[in-house]
Order: sequence, then structure tokens, then C-alpha cells
Amino acid sequence: MRMLTRPGLRRRLSESCLCSRPFVTDPDILTAGRVAELLGMHPQAVRRAVREQGLPSHRVDGRRAQVFYRDEVLAWLRGHPAAPEAPSM
Repeated sequence: MRMLTRPGLRRRLSESCLCSRPFVTDPDILTAGRVAELLGMHPQAVRRAVREQGLPSHRVDGRRAQVFYRDEVLAWLRGHPAAPEAPSM
């Protein structure tokens, strides 16, 4: 997990009020819930992927909430192909 360093990102997030629950309004910045929807996973599975499989996430100003960049999530997904299907009988 990395602190946010992209130019202007802190400003965009702070303008969308970090203290309210759904604080991300930029479509390129995702919450764990939105990543879960995108990948068809449970939000806890997304957090586990961050810990165990290296899914890139960021914290905003040391807050507990994680945010994800859409392009990083998609790049990570391309690097983790789906498991091969089991042969049918």
C-alpha cells in the first residue's frame, strides 16, 4: 500500500469531502466496494488480495480507507489470469 502521490489527487479527494462515507467521486478512483463490483468479488476478498496478492491500493492522508486507481486494478488483473477450467467429464 502506498500513500497517494499523483498530482492533484489529494485536492480532488478533499474537494469531495473525505469525511463523508462515499468520498470518491472521480471515476478513475475506486473504493474497495467498487473494485469488488468491478471484479465480481466480495469487498473482503479485495482487501485480502491487497494483503496477499499485491493488488495495488493507496491510503489518503493516513486514513484507514483504501482507494484504488482503476488503471492499476486493471493492470493487476491482466497480470493475474483466471484459473484454468477443470476438464469436464
